[in-house]
Amino acid sequence: MQEPDPPLGAALHELNALDPRERPMLAAHWLARGLDSPSLRELAGLHGEEAEVNDYWHRALEELGVLPLERPRTIAAPWAAQRVLHGQQSVQWLLNLLWPSGDDEIPHEEPLDRIIYALDELVSVWSSVAETLPPRPGLLRRRRVETEAKRARDELERADRAVQALAADDLQRAERVLSPHA
Repeated sequence: MQEPDPPLGAALHELNALDPRERPMLAAHWLARGLDSPSLRELAGLHGEEAEVNDYWHRALEELGVLPLERPRTIAAPWAAQRVLHGQQSVQWLLNLLWPSGDDEIPHEEPLDRIIYALDELVSVWSSVAETLPPRPGLLRRRRVETEAKRARDELERADRAVQALAADDLQRAERVLSPHA
């Protein structure tokens, strides 16, 4: 996957999903892609451990017109979903990253919140079914096990389609897939 653009880099930093020491390298990549600002040039020349990295990071993002950043979770959602689809992270990681914080200072991201809550419910259903299924069901329990296994498979398929929609930055499709009537 390619390096994040400035809005995604800012969102990942705000969500603590970006190693702060990587910020100078990101700045160098952005310069190489044709973006430029005085603070971006200064940041690109650092190693990542210096105390002034944080100041240059914020100034560079302001100079590039990225800050103030709105909806960091919505910006990060497609990137995070792509990491899940590529097998680099789990759905649980995606849920942890995008879970609403409840902080009053963060704008309410209602569509994404509904998606994350519904996806969490699907993962919970799958997990609970997987935990209760015996490894070798008796003849009398076979039908129940098959029914529960089919339900879990169906829920996993819905979760997979929702993650695909998130990766495509299509919140409406993700919501439709996860709606109770889908």
